[in-house]
Amino acid sequence: MNAAPLQDAALPVASAGAPRPRRVATVLPSLYPTYGLERLVISQAEEYLQLGLETDIVCLNEPHDVSGLLPPGCRLFNLGVPQIRNALGPLRRYLRAERPDAVHAALWPVTCLTAVAHRLARLPGRIVLSDHNPLSLQYASRGSAHRLLQRVSVALTYPLASARICVSGGVADDLSRLSGLPRRWFSVVHNPVAIGLPEPAAQQAAEAAWGGWHGKRILTVGRLKAQKNHALLLRAFKQVLARVDARLMILGEGDLGPSIAELARSEGLEDKVLMPGHVDDPISYYLSSDLFTLSSDYEGFGNVIVEALGCGVPVVSTDCPGGPAEILEGGRYGRLVPVGDASSLASAMVAALLEPPDRRLLMSRAADFAPRVVTRKYLDLMFPAGEQFAESSLTSPSK
Repeated sequence: MNAAPLQDAALPVASAGAPRPRRVATVLPSLYPTYGLERLVISQAEEYLQLGLETDIVCLNEPHDVSGLLPPGCRLFNLGVPQIRNALGPLRRYLRAERPDAVHAALWPVTCLTAVAHRLARLPGRIVLSDHNPLSLQYASRGSAHRLLQRVSVALTYPLASARICVSGGVADDLSRLSGLPRRWFSVVHNPVAIGLPEPAAQQAAEAAWGGWHGKRILTVGRLKAQKNHALLLRAFKQVLARVDARLMILGEGDLGPSIAELARSEGLEDKVLMPGHVDDPISYYLSSDLFTLSSDYEGFGNVIVEALGCGVPVVSTDCPGGPAEILEGGRYGRLVPVGDASSLASAMVAALLEPPDRRLLMSRAADFAPRVVTRKYLDLMFPAGEQFAESSLTSPSK
């Protein structure tokens, strides 16, 4: 079998005829770099293991050593297939060999591939598909032929799934319109966000990244790509500086890194914008900040907003399609501004910097997205209704 485990847990070996723990498999493109989806998968793996479930993470192609990111007991299978069109056979072989009781596939077109592989493997267990961005916006630049491919692939393969999850109502609405499938077929389950106490070394690294600046600190976290519209944030930040002396940290990496740095230089902001790169666990950076800002044109959910709230950090976000307005409940837990409006974004940032935050209120909202709460919702869709899960072994008849 091409799917070889990169890390094998010390799992109990059942004797012949004895019940074995249930197994959950999560299929996604890769685990590194770790942003919203990848941290979601790792967090859920921890929860599954605590609930007594054997847990596999299956990557289509993961060229990095990510063993240090996995919770103890989680197995990682790397299919080693760079092109998704070549992944059907290896994925089917993994499913036939390991026979997970439930499968969760994340991100189109991995969702379509896994639905077909699951059917070909003839597994009796349930399969759940999840999407984390509004596809019509994410791939809008690809043209009408690509949009037709999306429409047909979703319409043909998503009915094969036991359940279809979208991380926000906006994503569900978009996917229903795109595919022509009934809106009621899509369940909205917000992403789980785990917020732990950082290690002292991580706190020191975050503090050092600010370069000795102790004034107002503004943070944004995410891949450096067009969707995040960092150019808008830089234009707004320049206006903020006319009223409040501050520093902006852009935490992340991506193809647009050089162009973002060049724009900061051309705007005369090179000594006020910090770009330390990607950090696997950014919690220390939130805790060191006075304000979190999201300038995206669209979002599937917006894990980073919940992470900021969980650290008691005020949030200003564009009111873009997707999750931000749902997380912030229309402005109750943070400020929302029109997409693409630098002046409105700057005004909201200044107001947030000058107003004392209600940290307890912000953190209470983040608790609604605790991993255990969200994982239960996934499990309700993966396993028959009424099955109870506790922090003990879950068993099913051996196959």
